[in-house]
Amino acid sequence: MKRIRHTVVAEVAAIGCVGAYNLVIPRIPQRARLPANLGAALALAGVARAVGIRASDLGLARANARRGIRVGLAAAAPLALGAATAVAIPRTRQLLADERITGTSPSEAAFETLVRIPLETAFAEEMIFRGVLLALGRGNRSNLSAVASSSMIFGLWHVVPTLTSLTRESNGWPDARATASTTAVVVTTATAGAGFALLRLQADSVLAPIIAHAALNMVAFVGTRIARPRS
Repeated sequence: MKRIRHTVVAEVAAIGCVGAYNLVIPRIPQRARLPANLGAALALAGVARAVGIRASDLGLARANARRGIRVGLAAAAPLALGAATAVAIPRTRQLLADERITGTSPSEAAFETLVRIPLETAFAEEMIFRGVLLALGRGNRSNLSAVASSSMIFGLWHVVPTLTSLTRESNGWPDARATASTTAVVVTTATAGAGFALLRLQADSVLAPIIAHAALNMVAFVGTRIARPRS
């Protein structure tokens, strides 16, 4: 009972920290976000370990690493194909055509593809949501409930960056259409989060969603740059 109380408190505290950090991220200089995100993920993992969450509960058991890689690679192929298809369709490509993607130099694009996406985005986010929050949720509730809560929070995680991007593009407060777009992003990312959580549970390793997440974002980024309109 004492351990359960500790994990409940830890889960609530972790969710609060994730929410607070999400509000801080836009104020962090771009070059500092990689170490900041990695630090946040590792700090939350440390908190989880301190309240009795095992490495295996976090999806970090060495014995399951190979299975995690296999499952992740198997899921990455259809996800990459789906991302490439979305980029090939003008309507969906327009939703991805952020200036941070289309306006980067070749060297910046290489760093984005090979370093920032795999580490700052995929590794850090999967450790936070499919590692720490999913593990804490499973320690307090059923698997289904833990998947639902961690996925919902993952969807909400994308509200601030989406609104920030839309506000920058419109040079003012987002309009009703931007609000609808943000809602669509939240629903889409929450659904993706549930899929990543199922990969994590199937593989018993957080490596599976890390690989799948990285592949999805990398293909979307590269494809959007390749298909962007030429001036």
